[in-house]
Amino acid sequence: LDQVLKEQELQAFAEPELELLEVEPVSFKAVVPLEPVVDLGNFRDIRLDKDPVEITETGVDEVIEQLRFEAGPWEPVERAVQFGDLLSLNVTGTVAGEQAINDQGIDFIPQLDNQVPIPGFSVYLEGAEEGQEKEFTLTVPENHPQTTYAGKECNFHVEVLSIKEKQLPDLDSEFAKGIRDGYESMEALRSDVQERLTKDAEAASLRRLEENSLEELLKLANIQASSLIYQRELNQMHQEHERRLQSQQVDMDTYLTYIGNTQEEWLEQLRPQAEQRQNTFLVMRKLAEEEGIDVDAEEIQTEI
Repeated sequence: LDQVLKEQELQAFAEPELELLEVEPVSFKAVVPLEPVVDLGNFRDIRLDKDPVEITETGVDEVIEQLRFEAGPWEPVERAVQFGDLLSLNVTGTVAGEQAINDQGIDFIPQLDNQVPIPGFSVYLEGAEEGQEKEFTLTVPENHPQTTYAGKECNFHVEVLSIKEKQLPDLDSEFAKGIRDGYESMEALRSDVQERLTKDAEAASLRRLEENSLEELLKLANIQASSLIYQRELNQMHQEHERRLQSQQVDMDTYLTYIGNTQEEWLEQLRPQAEQRQNTFLVMRKLAEEEGIDVDAEEIQTEI
């Protein structure tokens, strides 16, 4: 095959797809994906501006409040449950006579937007007292991942073991000294938060500029490539996804059942992503060629 390609002055982009036609004498058909043709058009005419970065005092205050919340201890209180408390609970739930939930001594923070274990659960805890047991019924959402329970009623039995609330520290120099490596004052802490937020915002702005530039480049590019390389990219993404599932102790059949797709349907949904990823590689490789960008092995190792 290499000899044939050489004689025909063809350059293979990837391994060929072989099909055995006959055994005696040996005869096979080879589909060879050739080097893609990529035209970037007038890519040097692309002009985009980086988004300006502005860090407000409100943004700094929000980070300080988050640090304050994280630093504050949970302390027991003698009152009824309020949203935002830390509760210790025993929870059982049955659906159609089958035990669906059995959690003992779990930590739980009731919030209006907390959808765990199902929407509405937190509402029934508000106003409960320590040691109190409550029973209530909620309907499992139709889109619940446990499809056998979807749309059915779940009967809950909940025991409140303890109630704690956050004790937020004062925003003073003692608080500042306890954050990370310690700051001499609140002013020093705020200055560092401002600097970190600015650095993060600058990095995010640069990423958006890069993404937008790539998007514009892909719009301009004219790519002629074998369908075989796109199919192989799809196969590669399939294998990558399967490995990620295996690392979580989940097999592909279970995953497909969970999302409600056949493998063929899922692969078709994945195909545009595979095509986008392959096109991005081809366009970036062509751009590097046009601009004379080369990365040596030492630079790669340093980045790793």
